[in-house]
Amino acid sequence: DAARYISATISFLSTLGSLAIIITHCAIPSLRKVTSRQLLVFLAIADFFASLSTGVGSVVFFDTWKACRAQAFITVASTLSSVLWSTSMAIYIYLCITKENTELARKLQIPFHVICWGLPLIIALAALLLGALGAPQ
Repeated sequence: DAARYISATISFLSTLGSLAIIITHCAIPSLRKVTSRQLLVFLAIADFFASLSTGVGSVVFFDTWKACRAQAFITVASTLSSVLWSTSMAIYIYLCITKENTELARKLQIPFHVICWGLPLIIALAALLLGALGAPQ
């Protein structure tokens, strides 16, 4: 099916783009000092898992129900995390540029982590426990 392979190709390219951002961040220490670039890396990490799991789900038909549910869990959690990291970046930019309040923007890093990683995991876990993830048995 052509749509599956197009989805897999786009997911693969997105995975490579995310990896490029992560590797560049790790390889160049001066990039790690800027908060906005750190937020970009966290977004890239979430996007890496979202695109990888979407790509795998496009071309692999899992033999077991558990593997299907695991892939769905990763897809849901990482996609939600990606959206929340994008929102966090928008808030950060708004505070820095419009409000000129870089101190508050920097102080929001820990709440960003709690919300952007924690909330998606809670939602995906609830969906998993309620049996809403994966193909029917």
